Amino acid sequence: MEQTGGKWMSLIGAYMIVKGIVNLILGFSVGNIVTLLISGVLAFLIIKGVPYMNYVTGAYLALMSVIHIIPNIQGHHWFYLAEGIIDLIAAVVLFTSGRTKES
Repeated sequence: MEQTGGKWMSLIGAYMIVKGIVNLILGFSVGNIVTLLISGVLAFLIIKGVPYMNYVTGAYLALMSVIHIIPNIQGHHWFYLAEGIIDLIAAVVLFTSGRTKES
């Protein structure tokens, strides 16, 4: 279970970094730079297995998804809507992964 949990943490961390870079390319702004920096730090901490960072990162991903879901639906931003759904799935994995509960 430890190895599977580590793979999930690495996959979610990589997703957060790639997502931040893509968002920065699509819309260069200070907000996207800050989001990329926060995502990078959180990704590093969950990959390193810092206790309880899975919950912090899961809450961050869920919050970002909820904050942006209405504007993405109203603006027909389907790419970002899909991103929000993936964020929610990643948050569920972070909250329920066995490896993270052992930390």
